[in-house]
Amino acid sequence: MDRASQTTKKLAALPGTLDLLAVVLGAGGTISSGIRMVAKRGDNTVSPIFQQLMTSREAGQSLVTVLHCLPDQLGEPYRPLARALIATERDGAPIASLLVRLAEEAGANRRRASEAKAKQLSVQLLFPLVVCFLPAVLLGAVLPLVIVAAGRFLA
Repeated sequence: MDRASQTTKKLAALPGTLDLLAVVLGAGGTISSGIRMVAKRGDNTVSPIFQQLMTSREAGQSLVTVLHCLPDQLGEPYRPLARALIATERDGAPIASLLVRLAEEAGANRRRASEAKAKQLSVQLLFPLVVCFLPAVLLGAVLPLVIVAAGRFLA
């Protein structure tokens, strides 16, 4: 799979990842348990990376160090998530409502991207429509009328 499609898939997985983390942390779970849940139940695109984070964590690296690697592995859209998780780990800042807001923003971004693709699709379909469908309509509907009219005119 090429790099652009991997990036697109990681970006598409962001709202679900944020929702899953929000559920775990909102239910009183720790950041480590949230990362573990995403590694187990998250989107197939991001779950291996979260599994690597858990493996690094279990190998003795601090959670803050592990979370600093998150945007490097998943891309720039995951930086706000990493910052929020680091702030919660360091300062004990409340995070559940922040994750819900980040998930809403990521979902809105995904909807805007989908709408832009849908607008491009109508332009892309114009060529096949003109080249294939229009001649078929002309041959199937207009040509028989012209032949009948010409036959009556000449007879």
